[in-house]
Amino acid sequence: LYVALGSDRTIFELKGRAGRIDLSAWISGLSYGLGLLLATDALAATIASGSALLWLLPMAYLAFLLSVLLLQRHMRLSLTASTFGKPQQLVTSGIFRYSRNPIYVAFLLPLASLSVLSLPAAAAAMAFYVLAMNLTIIRSEERDLQQLFGADFTRYKADAPRWLF
Repeated sequence: LYVALGSDRTIFELKGRAGRIDLSAWISGLSYGLGLLLATDALAATIASGSALLWLLPMAYLAFLLSVLLLQRHMRLSLTASTFGKPQQLVTSGIFRYSRNPIYVAFLLPLASLSVLSLPAAAAAMAFYVLAMNLTIIRSEERDLQQLFGADFTRYKADAPRWLF
């Protein structure tokens, strides 16, 4: 992991094999792991009790994956589309009218599902996720979109919130 704070505005850069995985995936995984770590005792007790609530965790993750597939379809991206590369068009219709980052909002589903184990753990994981995404991924994506789409992106930012609020 390489951290740079300088004029090039790079905050995090992953080197080597780790760099092949998108930073947003790392942040998502770390956020979820943080939530599970904070809820370790509750998770162990829930597993031991055989509670049906455990099904909520994988179901929330599947709902997230389905959301991503539907959003990629709306954006006319292939299912193997990478987040790397220059955007070809500014998508502002459909769910993008309500959030500039609906895929990132969708990942709040698995994080919120951690609340069946521990509300504070879920809240901490969600807060970490939103803060980390705002400071890294979203900041650079919005800078790139502003450069590419100018006034159109400025209008879009005024009409659609970054998250849901």
